[in-house]
Amino acid sequence: MDVNISLAAERLGVSVGTVRRRIHDGTLIGRMEKTPQGFKWLVTVPDPEIPGKDDHQDEPRVGRTNGNDLVVEILQDQVRRLSEQLDARTKEISELHQIIGARALNPGRSWWKLWRR
Repeated sequence: MDVNISLAAERLGVSVGTVRRRIHDGTLIGRMEKTPQGFKWLVTVPDPEIPGKDDHQDEPRVGRTNGNDLVVEILQDQVRRLSEQLDARTKEISELHQIIGARALNPGRSWWKLWRR
């Protein structure tokens, strides 16, 4: 159902600014419509649930979401990737500590002595 921005904000339980940002981000579908007074934005929002409309006792009832599912999925993916990167860096740091520790026990020939021949 296409409604104006203020009604969409009311139905979704967010501010008008949030609706505008979500249209810009692509999480909500909106379009401009020409009117005699100028242009107005229409936003596609799901119809409100009507109790008793589709009573299915076998199916679990899922509440309406306000378009955050995509954002949550993206953020979860980003957290997963960042966790993998953190694990890799932790492993690298551990290996560097082992190399430094081994070098401290057996310093060998200093690199700067190579220049004094």
